Amino acid sequence: MKLTVMFIAPARKGFTGATIAILNMAIGLAKLRARVHVVTSSPPLRHLSILERLKKSGVNVHILPKKPPSPIYWLYLAWGSLCIALHVKPSIIHPHLPKVFPIALLASKILRIPIIATLEGDPIHESLTFNLTRKALTYAAWSLMRRYSSIICPCSAWLAKVIAHRYPDVDDKLRPLPNPIDYERFAKAKGEGVKERLGIKGLMIFTAARLDRVKGIDVLIKAAKELKDQGLKVTFVVAGEGPHRKYLEDLISELGVSDYVKLLGFRDDVDKLVAACDIAVLPSIYEPFGMPAAEAGACQKPVIVSDAGGLKEIVINGVTGIIVPREDHRALASAIAKLATNPELRLRLAGLANNRVKRNFTTKAVALKLLKIYDEVLSK
Repeated sequence: MKLTVMFIAPARKGFTGATIAILNMAIGLAKLRARVHVVTSSPPLRHLSILERLKKSGVNVHILPKKPPSPIYWLYLAWGSLCIALHVKPSIIHPHLPKVFPIALLASKILRIPIIATLEGDPIHESLTFNLTRKALTYAAWSLMRRYSSIICPCSAWLAKVIAHRYPDVDDKLRPLPNPIDYERFAKAKGEGVKERLGIKGLMIFTAARLDRVKGIDVLIKAAKELKDQGLKVTFVVAGEGPHRKYLEDLISELGVSDYVKLLGFRDDVDKLVAACDIAVLPSIYEPFGMPAAEAGACQKPVIVSDAGGLKEIVINGVTGIIVPREDHRALASAIAKLATNPELRLRLAGLANNRVKRNFTTKAVALKLLKIYDEVLSK
């Protein structure tokens, strides 16, 4: 019987990076001729292109027509997912977040099929800023995930170690699996005209990240101040939106680097922005994986990352990029200056980064590893 896999992708406010990761897994599995079904609701217009890529790859996309407010949204998504699961009868259901897990568990129990869960972050760490109700729901969902998953796939070996240390009872269930990226999209991206449209002359330093404290954009801005004081003319471009925006805008003004740093907000042309840049930077304080670092490699761009979490599994320091201590804006500025003034080094790192990404982080490369995990569960 042909393998049939079902994913559930919440889209009330759009697809998060964690959800895009599992959608890339769906693409990879479809390329290997598995039957893949993705259940979602109609996303914001800016994310419709993601669903088109899924369909072109052979993924069966089921779009629930309505988008009610939370918490009704989750009940609606659960009911819609269950109805579709009963119709397509998947061999495996594959949730990727604790809050999605109870929906998957319902279908799993009724259809008597196993659950393989991807874990995109440390649930305890990421729930620290939640209100009491949301925190309690996260803890409950995470408890269900630990108990009822056949296998849990943390998105990096680093995250697997964190989870195994905190919850020794799930150690035998953990199978680290990197997040795949849409390699073809980034490898084929063209950056012509992007700098001109943004008014950039000279080198462009690019970061794609949610504007949240854990992404370290304030560290990037402080590094921009260091480089401005040194007289090195580069332009920092940040694509992303989030709750930290006002703070970052005030910091840019306070440090006098408005001519050095551009906050673009949400962009659906991140591939073109990466293709146009000269150096990609991901200065995260907390990062379970770090897809933008791999996407930069696919675009054959040199990348500088912090030593946070799973980033060290994407970048080999001095070989495919440069790793600097997290929250150290001076070290970050020094690394940027090193690459900015050495085009030969940029070219060498970019080529090796591309080779590493092609071997390890494409949709097909990750899907091949995922199929082995599915086989392990289904053969029991």
